[in-house]
Amino acid sequence: MPDNVSGALASVSGIGSLRWLVRLYRRDQEPAAGGGIAERFNLIAKVQADVQPTYPSTHYLSAQVDTPVTHLIRVRWQDYLENVNVITRRTHRPSDQTIRAELFRVRRTKEIAGRKRFIELECELERTATATSDSDAEDELLFAESPTIN
Repeated sequence: MPDNVSGALASVSGIGSLRWLVRLYRRDQEPAAGGGIAERFNLIAKVQADVQPTYPSTHYLSAQVDTPVTHLIRVRWQDYLENVNVITRRTHRPSDQTIRAELFRVRRTKEIAGRKRFIELECELERTATATSDSDAEDELLFAESPTIN
């Protein structure tokens, strides 16, 4: 019998803890006109999430796993998300009220208690930047890799 039969989040992080509005993107790569690889972000969904920092490295039975996990992100159940997906989040810095944009790369996913109610994403914080607005176009401008020509 599973520890959490109801499939609900633990009492310390229930549905009310999904306080952050985040965007799920699929990261598509394609050949660029002048050589190299260009990235595009395709919006999958805007969802409420619980974003919790974790240790900067993950250990499994005392062995370090090669893909770092810096954050655990819980959302209402989504179909299987692959590791080409990314998540962006916006927060206001308390010192000067500028917008901090964060890009998280999805490393692994798992359903909580084996039920299709919530999904937990193990993510790596890839990049942060200062944003001027809250738009999909700015996410792509700030975070998508553009080809460099030498």
